[in-house]
Formats: sequence, C-alpha cells, structure tokens
Amino acid sequence: MHARGRRANAIGFPDQNTSCMTPKRLTIAAIGCGSRTFIYFELAAKQPELYEIVAAADHSPARLAKARALSQNPAFREFHDDVAILAEPKLADLMIIATQDAFHFGHASAALRKGYDLLLEKPISTNLRDVLALEKLARDLGRRVTVCHVLRYTPFYRRVKSIIASGALGEIVSVEATEGVEPWHQGHSFVRGHWSVVEKATPMIIAKSCHDMDILSWLV
Repeated sequence: MHARGRRANAIGFPDQNTSCMTPKRLTIAAIGCGSRTFIYFELAAKQPELYEIVAAADHSPARLAKARALSQNPAFREFHDDVAILAEPKLADLMIIATQDAFHFGHASAALRKGYDLLLEKPISTNLRDVLALEKLARDLGRRVTVCHVLRYTPFYRRVKSIIASGALGEIVSVEATEGVEPWHQGHSFVRGHWSVVEKATPMIIAKSCHDMDILSWLV
C-alpha cells in the first residue's frame, strides 16, 4: 500500500533506505484483530512519524484493548463488530481486512466503497467470481488493494530473487515447491480450527499453497 512521500513495498511499510521530507502520516484502521493485524500494528507503532493507528473492530474486548495500547493514540476508536465500523464515515487512509476467508469479499468491497485503500489478508475470497469482482470494483473506484503475500519481502526470498535475476543459475526451467505443515498446525487450524469446514474457509491447497503460487510467479 502506498505510503505518502516514500517508496513503499507491497505490505505498506516503506523501505528504510529511502529519505525524503517528512510525509503526512498514513492513518490505519482494521477489521479483525488477530495475529496478522497485530504484526502490522506493531510495525506501524515502531514508526509513529509515518503511521497513526486510529480505529479497529473486533468481537473481543481483550483484542481491542491490545489494539488501543499499540496505537498509543488517545483518540483511538473501538468497534465491536464489522457493521459498526463500516457504518461510520471514512476513518483512515488504509483499512486492514484480516477476518476469516469467507468474509473477505464483503468487508473488502464495503471498505472500498467507503473510500479506503486496503491491506487484504489472503486469500482475496473463497471463489474466483468474487476475486474478479473485487478487482473490477477497485479499478472502477480508483482504489488500491494489496494482498498479504508477504514471503517475497523476506530477506531469504529477496536473496533468491536477486540470484535468479543475476543469471548466475542460467535459465530456470523447473522449480520444486514443498509446503510443509507441522502436525500441531494441521490439528489446530485444519482439523479443529477455522479452516476445518470448507463452507466457511478455503481448503488447504488455497490457504497454504497460495503463498507458493505467489512466490513462484515472482521468482520466475
């Protein structure tokens, strides 16, 4: 997502080796305060000259309290459901959508219509129809949607990318990708957890392997 006044990478936080005049702070709100949102909030809180956390929505009072503490913002606003925050006038430049898979399209499309740019947790939706509809809506409204395929921003994969781009390996004709899921993660998420019922979430091949598809398309 664009960070005003600086060259930004795709997860919304600017490269540290750039310099410019102090920009207007990017204001951030979120729907869904799970671990992913808190990662972004923590990064934003470490750079208060660039980012201001202004609002969040979640069913859990404890998570909202954590979000408020991270914001270090006395004017921070709490909402106890998605309907309430989306009923408000636009509160921030950027909305983080980090709810469960089946809700991504509804939350994202509503936020776009409110005028937000989006940082959208993967997958975009549980079906291709909604993905294409959201892309069209964003283009029609002139808004930005950045999907959280974050592996390409890790030091390891950036190094792999630079080696491939240098030509040192020659022409890449085949790539083997293995998605290893630890037993505890399998049990927690895909047997007992949110991704155990396909009607409510994407199957494992999308939930996990969409990262592989993104990184492969980027590397080669």
